[in-house]
Amino acid sequence: MQHQESTSPPGWAQTLLQQLAQTQAMQNEERERHYQQEAAQEERMRRLEAMLERQASLATTTTTMNEGQATPARSATEPVPIPPRTEIIHRPKPRLPDPKPFGGSTSDWPTWRISIENKLSVDGEAIGSPQDQFIYVFSRLEKLAWKNTGTFVKLRRDTGEPQALLDYLENIYGDPNVKARAARRLHQIRQPEDMSFSRFLPRLEKEFADADALEWHDEAKRQILLGALNKTMTNSLMNRGIPATFSDLISRLHEISSDMDALNITKAERPRRPRSPRQNDDEMDWTPTVSVNRTETHTKHHRSRTGAPRQA
Repeated sequence: MQHQESTSPPGWAQTLLQQLAQTQAMQNEERERHYQQEAAQEERMRRLEAMLERQASLATTTTTMNEGQATPARSATEPVPIPPRTEIIHRPKPRLPDPKPFGGSTSDWPTWRISIENKLSVDGEAIGSPQDQFIYVFSRLEKLAWKNTGTFVKLRRDTGEPQALLDYLENIYGDPNVKARAARRLHQIRQPEDMSFSRFLPRLEKEFADADALEWHDEAKRQILLGALNKTMTNSLMNRGIPATFSDLISRLHEISSDMDALNITKAERPRRPRSPRQNDDEMDWTPTVSVNRTETHTKHHRSRTGAPRQA
């Protein structure tokens, strides 16, 4: 009876196919989320432009009504105002470099907004009036961001302030769910086994900042840090004792990390002792025996040639 061959793929192939299917599903989900974000941005753009057009139409109507009113005639005894003397304004030199142009990437928006806000805070007086700062922010835009804000800047160019333009950009490129996702990552982050604590801490602090968790309760941050440590750091911390506050816990972990680094350096620099060659007792005993046997054989052979009697 012949055994029927199985048509199903081996286990490793099934695992590989499952992994490929999961990867494809994740890519499709990411692509769908990207399309939804683009659609949401376009919808926000349409709403904002419609609102700006209504405001501009209302402002034009108000201006026309004001211009239609009669201007009172100046009396003969009213003094003619003297225009003020033009003064030269000396502005301070800027201290920060210009932020890199923002092209419309949602991932670059949070850091770019911080850079432009720092620039306005430090060098606002050097840039000029709020209107000058409004134009300056627009000058640091390019590509899609520059195109999407063209209508807004055109309508607000004479009365706009930089904060209004930043808020407009936030409505387009800001992510309202960024804090919620950062909070989830904060509870899921783990320190890799091959990463030192000094390298892991900046990553953890970034997640705290993204989740707006820097002002969280001390015990909440302490528990998150304890849950994120790898096994080596956890065991070392248990041997030394766990501090009661978040700041003391970070100091204790820095001490442990420094001690571990120093121990690794000491092990790496410790010289190795040369191994002395060991004699083989069997070889030493065997070599003389071979020599004696060869001598006896040679003596017997020599006697047989010379006719000497052989011993029985």
